[in-house]
Amino acid sequence: MKKLLMLSLLSAFMFSCSSDDDGVGGSIDQSDYFPVTQNAMWFYDFNQSLQGNNNSGNTIIDINGSTMIDGEAYQILDNTTYLIGSMNQVFFKKNLNKEVTIRPMVDVFNEFVDFGDMRFIQNSMQPNTVLVESEAQLEGDAMPIPENESGITGTVTPTTYITIRNRHINKTNNMTVNSMSYQGITQQRMEYDIKMVLDIQAIVEVGGESIPLNRQHELVEQQQYGTLDLFLAKDVGIIKTDYDYSFNDLNLTTNISLGGISIDIADFAPEVLNFNNALDMSGAASINDFTF
Repeated sequence: MKKLLMLSLLSAFMFSCSSDDDGVGGSIDQSDYFPVTQNAMWFYDFNQSLQGNNNSGNTIIDINGSTMIDGEAYQILDNTTYLIGSMNQVFFKKNLNKEVTIRPMVDVFNEFVDFGDMRFIQNSMQPNTVLVESEAQLEGDAMPIPENESGITGTVTPTTYITIRNRHINKTNNMTVNSMSYQGITQQRMEYDIKMVLDIQAIVEVGGESIPLNRQHELVEQQQYGTLDLFLAKDVGIIKTDYDYSFNDLNLTTNISLGGISIDIADFAPEVLNFNNALDMSGAASINDFTF
């Protein structure tokens, strides 16, 4: 089915590290949590599990120039596949106060869905506060309902809604990663929700008469399918990440009543359910060196 979400999105960062956390909370802070120069490079150890296949190693993240989106200039954080999941680039910009805005692009079967600007770091952040939330929707192709003993024919069109939230978790004074101590830590969490609605346009033949049976059905009620935790250090950038995304445990409501006739989506549109096993990814990355 076209446009079923194989999500990865700005995702993920590490866990193979120890931390000495001293709670600081929210405050006015103009620290630079995303220091960038054209020659900046960050070196990470990573481990990742994708559909049950494990991978680990080292990866290098760098700044690969800039690009224009809707008339705005964004810098490109390149080669982020093992740092944040499957997206290979992150687009971001900073204002004069060193606040960071990102432009999430969701990978949907090799098509990128633009969520627009989302504030990632701002100077005033309170603990456990959502800074921004954004939603995008993706309409799939209409699928025919094959004729069966119920006499129902028609089409089913799925629309998938993805919601992204950027939540500030907390600030801490210091953290140790791979035996190196970093100061001025902020933790951000990207949260990902999914909802899928089926638009059913159908008819049933009763006594030679065609009766319309049109309705919408929530196959997947809005629920969270993934999180990405990012830890950033003052004047360094991202020092560790930890992410987990899965469609495997989503609650599905496949039974539908049309005009008193009970049907099961799995019987006539099994491809709609394919996404239930389309994404199972977790991973982490930890910094071991950087250069500006």
